[in-house]
Amino acid sequence: MAYTLRSTAVGEAVLVFSADDEVVPKGLTASQVDIAWFATS
Repeated sequence: MAYTLRSTAVGEAVLVFSADDEVVPKGLTASQVDIAWFATS
């Protein structure tokens, strides 16, 4: 599963999996997200 990473207006990270599927990990900025956290296949 592929994803893109963006930020909200207040700097929180947003992981976008599709136009209808995204996750906002509260308290994390985009620069704190590590690709190694995710298993994709």
